[in-house]
Amino acid sequence: MEENDTDLKKVEEALKVISRSGVNFVILSLEDGPKKFSQIMAETNLNPGIVDRSLKALMELGLVSKKAGKYELTDKGEKMLGVIKSIFDVVKENS
Repeated sequence: MEENDTDLKKVEEALKVISRSGVNFVILSLEDGPKKFSQIMAETNLNPGIVDRSLKALMELGLVSKKAGKYELTDKGEKMLGVIKSIFDVVKENS
């Protein structure tokens, strides 16, 4: 049961991060490939503080990495993108 508790806490933390304002916009912005901070800001229309906070949280979870001044989704990030799109589809179905 302790192992399950640890996994549940990790899931809970990931859900907290992706439910924050702006985070999903940042993830969806990176769907098309690596982008500079300014590109993410322009695409999402979010203020720099929210973009910065979102990127830091996503990097802590291992969903985003930064290479050569650009942010990109990791393999885990690509999987999370799929989960977010699935949730989006469910919400659209019920609207």
